[in-house]
Amino acid sequence: YDWFSASVGEYDGTMTNASIGLNYQMFENVGIGLNYNDFELDVGINKSDWNGSLRTSYEGLFVYVSANW
Repeated sequence: YDWFSASVGEYDGTMTNASIGLNYQMFENVGIGLNYNDFELDVGINKSDWNGSLRTSYEGLFVYVSANW
């Protein structure tokens, strides 16, 4: 789990990233895995002439192959 938050002047933002997964080592140098990831980014600006924000996120499963040596 990663979390970062900052506020500088009129700007502020937060980022979070969380993941959990499994890896199975099929052979000495090759493995496969399944991972779930959740990412969120929220930034904003609060100025006298412009107020705005951006919020984006994604989440989902992914399958991968790993190589070790």
